[in-house]
Amino acid sequence: MSESFIPDNIVSTKRSKRACTECRQQKARCDAYLDPGKPCSRCCRLNVHCVILEPFKREHKRQRLTELQHETDVLRRRLGTTTRTDVHASSLDMLAAAAESDNHSQRTVSIQSSFVPRANAAVQVNDVPTAPVPDDSVGPPPLSIKQIEEKHMQPTQAQSLDGIEIDAVTIDELYQIYLTEYNEFLPIMCPSISPNKLYAVSPFLFWAVMSVSCRRHPIADSILAPLASRVIDLALQMLKAQYAALPSIKGFIVLLMWPFTKRSLSLDVTFPLAGAMIHMAMRIGLHIPASSQDFSKVRLRLTDDDVNRRAELWAFCILTYQRTCQFMGQPPLTLVDGTFEPDQQILVRNTISRTIRFQVKLQAITTKCCSALVENGLHSLNPDRERAMNILLRVFRSHIQDMEGEAYTDLDRSSLYIANLTLDVFHFYKDLRNLDPLTLTRLYTSAVRVVEDMDKNKTIMQVAPRYFPYALMLATTTLLRLLKSSTAKILDYESAKGAYFLGASLSQQLSPNKEELPARMTPILIDLWDSKRAFRNPDGSEQTVLRVRSRLAMSPVLDALWWWREEFQGQVGDFKTPSTISSSKSTIKEAITPSVEPFMPDTPVLHSSMFNADRLSSEMGWLDDSNDPGFTVLDSAYGLPWMDTMFNGGFPAM
Repeated sequence: MSESFIPDNIVSTKRSKRACTECRQQKARCDAYLDPGKPCSRCCRLNVHCVILEPFKREHKRQRLTELQHETDVLRRRLGTTTRTDVHASSLDMLAAAAESDNHSQRTVSIQSSFVPRANAAVQVNDVPTAPVPDDSVGPPPLSIKQIEEKHMQPTQAQSLDGIEIDAVTIDELYQIYLTEYNEFLPIMCPSISPNKLYAVSPFLFWAVMSVSCRRHPIADSILAPLASRVIDLALQMLKAQYAALPSIKGFIVLLMWPFTKRSLSLDVTFPLAGAMIHMAMRIGLHIPASSQDFSKVRLRLTDDDVNRRAELWAFCILTYQRTCQFMGQPPLTLVDGTFEPDQQILVRNTISRTIRFQVKLQAITTKCCSALVENGLHSLNPDRERAMNILLRVFRSHIQDMEGEAYTDLDRSSLYIANLTLDVFHFYKDLRNLDPLTLTRLYTSAVRVVEDMDKNKTIMQVAPRYFPYALMLATTTLLRLLKSSTAKILDYESAKGAYFLGASLSQQLSPNKEELPARMTPILIDLWDSKRAFRNPDGSEQTVLRVRSRLAMSPVLDALWWWREEFQGQVGDFKTPSTISSSKSTIKEAITPSVEPFMPDTPVLHSSMFNADRLSSEMGWLDDSNDPGFTVLDSAYGLPWMDTMFNGGFPAM
C-alpha cells in the first residue's frame, strides 16, 4: 500500500483537519490529518489508495450508473451489427463486468457500496434510470472487448444462501439443465449469460433457477426443502425493493411455473406471489411497454429491443398468472380492459414468438369462457342458465377448434387438448343423466386425448410446468366420474378404464418426488375406483351432480377428493343435499356399470396410507381450523383474463 499523497499546494490551506477522498466519498471519519505522511486507518483497513485532493466532489450513485450505461452504448456501437439475442446478452454481460471491474481504484469503495446487487435489490441494465450523456462526455473509459471476453472466461463461482452452499460444478450442471429442459416452456433466460453474471444481476433469479433445476438432481433430497423457505424469503424481499427489476419479475415467473413441493401444513404462497408478480410488472409499466416512461420518476433510455422484451415479458406474466389461477380453481377476474392502445397491441403481437402467441391466445379463450360462465352462474343451474351455458361452451369451443391449424409443435397440441378438456368439464355442473351421448362422448374423448398425449410426450412432461400435471389430474378425474356413473354404458368402457389407470400411473411418474400433489393423487384414484360409496347418496342412489360447484374447471377434482376424504379419512363436508340443486328428469336410464377388476399399471403406485390428507387440503387452498368442528374453505379469489378480443382485430386488450 502506498503512502498517503498530499500535494504541496494543499499543505498551506486553511483547513487544519483534512480527510482523504475515500473517507469524504463515504462520509466517514478520517484520521489522515494526524500523520500526513501515512494513509488513514480506514484506507489501511480497506486496502485502498489514500489520497487527499482539493477540490473534491462526491460521486453520485446515479451518475455512476449513467456512466456504466454510456460504456454499454459505446461498446454496442463498436461491436457493430448484432442480433437481438446478442444485444440482450451484451447489456447484462457488460453491466456485470463493469460491476466487477476495479479499473478505477480511487472509486472502488463507492462502486461496491452503491452498485453491487444484493438479495433485495436486483439490478438489470434495462431498469436503471439514466440521463442522456453526450458521446464526448468525460467519464471512465469503456471496457474493451478483451476485458469482456476475460469476464466470460472466468470459472463459475460457488454460491451460498443462508448456510446452503452449492459448489461450482453443481451450479454449472443445474444451470445447463434449466437452459436445455425448462427454458423452452417460457424462454425468459438468455443462454449466453453465465451463472456468475446471472448472480451478479439478480441473486433472486439465480436461486429460483437453481431451485427449479435441482428438482430431479441427486442433491434435491438434501437441499430442496431448506432452499424453498430461503428462496421464498428472497421473493418477499423483492416486494420491498424500491424499484421492480425485470430479473425479479422473471424470478416470480419461474417460481409460479414450478412451485415448491408442499410439506406438512405450510401455507401455499403461490397466489400471493402471483398477485405480487402482476402488480410489480404494472408498477414499472410492462403492461404498456412503449409508455414505460410514464411509470418512472426519471428519464428512461429504452431501445426498441428493450421495449420488445418488456412486451414479451408481460405476455409471460399474464400467461403464467392465468394458468396458476385456472388450475387452482379460482375465478378469473378482468385485470384491465383496454390496457393496450392499438399501436401497442400490434407491437406486442409482432414481438412474442409464434408458440407463445398461440398459447397466449388459447389461454385467453379459456379464461374468457370461465369469466362468462361465472357471470352466467354455476352454483345453481335452472333451465335458462343451462341453455345459456350450452351456448357459451359451443361458442368458445368453436374458437378453440379454429386454432387447431395453428398448432405446429407438440407443446401447442398439448395445450390445445387441455383447453378443450377445460371447457368440456363444465358439463359436470349439469345432471349427468341429462347429457346427450354426443356431449358425453366428447367429454370422454377430451380426457383420453390428454392422458394419451401426456404418455406420448412423457419425457417433456417430466419437466413441464405445474399446468400440465394438474391437467392430467383433471383428465383422470373426468374418466373416473364417467366410469362410476350410469352413463358409462354408452362409452368405450375398456378403453376409458385403460386410460384412467394410465393417467393414475403417469401422475406418479411425472412427479419429481412423492410429495408432489399429482403423485399423492395416485393412491386416491385407486381407492376411489375400488370404492362402492363414491359418488353415491346415503340411500345408494347415484349422485349425478357436483357438490363442489365454485372452483370452476377444478370442481370435479375437488369433488372427488371430498368423496375420498369422507370415506377414507372420516371427514364430512358441509354440502347441500342433491335436492337443493336444480336438475330435471333423466333422459338416460340408469344402468349398472360392469363389475370388472381394475387394471393395475406396471409402475408401482403409492398406497393410500402414505398419503397425508392435510398436505393435500393445504395445497388445494383448504385451511383446516382445528377449533372448528366443521371443515372451512378459506380461499383467496384470483383470476386475470386480459384479452377481450382475439387476434383477428389486433392484439387483445390486456
